Amino acid sequence: MSAGEARFTVGLLYDVTRVLEEHGYRPPADESERGRAMGRAMSALFELVHAYEGREGGQ
Repeated sequence: MSAGEARFTVGLLYDVTRVLEEHGYRPPADESERGRAMGRAMSALFELVHAYEGREGGQ
């Protein structure tokens, strides 16, 4: 596991969701939709951290 992967934790996802909620964004009310939304958000966050560090394609 690389250092970058070790930093990609549930805590990071939690922190990002708190920031979104502080800015007025809310997850779907339906539990099933909320689960899908969190999966998509996690995937997007993974891509974001790689882009931020200058890595491409999840490398």
